[in-house]
Amino acid sequence: MVSSFGSAHERALTFLNCRKGILPEWLTSSHPLTDVCALILSCTNQRSEERPTASDLLQRELFSSAHVADMQSNVIKNLEVRLKKKEQENQLLHRIIKRHEEELKRVGATHGYTNRLENKHDINDFSDDDY
Repeated sequence: MVSSFGSAHERALTFLNCRKGILPEWLTSSHPLTDVCALILSCTNQRSEERPTASDLLQRELFSSAHVADMQSNVIKNLEVRLKKKEQENQLLHRIIKRHEEELKRVGATHGYTNRLENKHDINDFSDDDY
């Protein structure tokens, strides 16, 4: 199962619930993936003799070349959308930081302060007494 767990306890609890037939809510509510849900439930069945073998799994439609290619394509599209959103978010944050830096310079200049780092000093050139 592809999932991000916050702790080993959370991971163990999730697998325990799967063995009881209870899938994570994020999987059942946001993804109507009935074949994936069925696969997870069958692989985590409490009775080992009822779990599918590797050969059984490979025979499933879910693992056919066409289905895998389609899933890969969907994953790539979703990642591209997420990347574009993150790039836009980064651009916005850069603009906000730039505005704040300009405001700090303006306020500092108003009060007679200068930006020591703009004077081409390395931060290591200052002692604790400078601050």
